[in-house]
Amino acid sequence: MKQDSLVGRSEEIQKLMKILIEGWNQHGNVVFIAGTAGMGKTTLLDMMREEAKGIPELAQTTFAVGVCDQIVGPRNAFGP
Repeated sequence: MKQDSLVGRSEEIQKLMKILIEGWNQHGNVVFIAGTAGMGKTTLLDMMREEAKGIPELAQTTFAVGVCDQIVGPRNAFGP
């Protein structure tokens, strides 16, 4: 996926990549991606994963993905 396919998000992708690299260097972090439906949250993370595949040190990164259930979401915003 080309980075320019999500307009105006290159800065966010670079921030995510920096955090990912810091994680590989033993400096863990947690990132919450929030926004209304259809904003491109999943696409943003997909693009970051694709970029990580192109960096040898990050190519073997395992990503865990959770989704918020519409029924539970209103009661617990961070409860996937």
